[in-house]
Amino acid sequence: MPTRSFTEVIAWQKAHAFVRSVYLHTASFPPHELLAKDIEYINNNIHNELNTSIEEASKVLNAYYASVENSQQG
Repeated sequence: MPTRSFTEVIAWQKAHAFVRSVYLHTASFPPHELLAKDIEYINNNIHNELNTSIEEASKVLNAYYASVENSQQG
């Protein structure tokens, strides 16, 4: 079944969930810290949660890309 909207693409859904999670966890950061490289506001649990989320989104996106590439070649 063809995708009618980008919001139906699982890779987009996972990436969107990741972005929302980052916004949620950074909402309480002081404005001057949002661009800081070495912030200490994220504990290990949050870091691991975000890292797992982005790895999952990356895997799905790579699989989706490979699927599109294969469908265009054959």
